[in-house]
Amino acid sequence: MQNQLPFSRNLLCAIVAVLVAITGVAASGGALAQQGGPGAMSPDQRRAFFQSLSEEERSEFFSMSPEEKSKFIQSRAKQAGTKGSPAGGKPPAANGRRGPPPTLVQLGEVTREPMIKIFPITGRVVAIQRSEIAANIKGSVNRVLVEIGDRVKMGQVLAELNVDRLKLEAEFKAAEVLQARAKWKFAQAQVNLLKQELKRLERLRKSAAFSQARFEDKSQEIVKADASVDDTAAALSRARASRDLARIDLKDATIRAPFPGVILGKHVSPGTYLNAGTRIVTLLNDENVEIEVDIPSDRIGEIIDGKILTAWIDGKTKIEAAVRAVIPDENPLARTRAVRLTPNIEPTKIRLVPNQNVIVDVPGSNGGRDVIAVPKDAIVNQQSGRIVFVFADGRVRQARVEIGES
Repeated sequence: MQNQLPFSRNLLCAIVAVLVAITGVAASGGALAQQGGPGAMSPDQRRAFFQSLSEEERSEFFSMSPEEKSKFIQSRAKQAGTKGSPAGGKPPAANGRRGPPPTLVQLGEVTREPMIKIFPITGRVVAIQRSEIAANIKGSVNRVLVEIGDRVKMGQVLAELNVDRLKLEAEFKAAEVLQARAKWKFAQAQVNLLKQELKRLERLRKSAAFSQARFEDKSQEIVKADASVDDTAAALSRARASRDLARIDLKDATIRAPFPGVILGKHVSPGTYLNAGTRIVTLLNDENVEIEVDIPSDRIGEIIDGKILTAWIDGKTKIEAAVRAVIPDENPLARTRAVRLTPNIEPTKIRLVPNQNVIVDVPGSNGGRDVIAVPKDAIVNQQSGRIVFVFADGRVRQARVEIGES
């Protein structure tokens, strides 16, 4: 319905005549008017003259000198029976009548159709994954393994930091773990030894060699030894955590791609010293994109999750896109809300580029009524208003119309 316009109901059964004029050669008038021969041709004569020439004759004519053009015109006039001068009268038309040929027309039908409003709104392609890949630790850059424009896979190495110090630190932390484990085991052995001594004292409780004070002292030593076991166990946990952190730092010295994509920017070179958080490359996932379009709030009621809309890429490639989400945040200036759509580009096998323009056909309310419609080209604008040419009963007449929404 976008190429049709409604107008008055009394033209429902009429047939619209769309007049299509055949244009002549715009530059020919001046060329013929300058001949200075026996009289100048009128515009109708010039148009008829050029219509009588073939493409090759027209090319030859424009390459002639003024004198040759004059002779050529006189020669053609003689052949046409105009007594040596094209100004002597109008050349006969191909159908035997004098004057220009009749204007070609094409007929279009007046139809009654349901009113369906489609609003084309310009949207854009947005990337779901785009990230500045940064260093998690500080250190100097040893190698950068990618260049701008390279396509990388998930987990592929992008850059490496100097790891000599990190390896030594990881080994040192591992040695601390061994030391802490040894202290913890020694503390446990001390507790076991004291408990054995306490059991021996317990068996002497009924003999004269039993000493209550010694028994109580040994019990306190066991409590103290248990505390030492807990302390060494905590030291062992700290040593293990420190060792694991050192291993993580060693692992983070190799920067890998967190998702597949294309390198958009390279921000460091070998030898650069980085702090934690310094960006290394910019990575864009161009295979996982969405369409974002800002839809006026008064038309948002027609947009629901899962609704299929038509979108146009580069104004010619048609695709379908499903509504994924309507963002519940309204622009107070434009009174629009952002809508995210998931495009179905499998049938077209095209690659969408982030920030690329996309035209989305957004449906409006149909109003629940039928309208009378004609093709756009049937409408003729005049100073007195808009008209159409109506063909009925073998005759053509003009009819004034008032157009509505397209």
